[in-house]
Amino acid sequence: MHPFTRTPQLRYAALNKWLPTLMVFLVGAALAAVLSWHSFRIWLAMALRANGASDAVIQLICRWKSPASVQTYA
Repeated sequence: MHPFTRTPQLRYAALNKWLPTLMVFLVGAALAAVLSWHSFRIWLAMALRANGASDAVIQLICRWKSPASVQTYA
């Protein structure tokens, strides 16, 4: 549990189990078969930017440590 929000923390192993299902839903089975967490984060950053999210919000949601990542990938 997260100490402040009292919600379960999502670990890589747990997230990695549902990534294929999420990607099939979002982009279809053929494309989902070749995507990774890295490509998902880039896709998410671009989708957020296209919908008007600020760089700070994109950085937060994509869990990037540096604003430079937003400039590179979004």
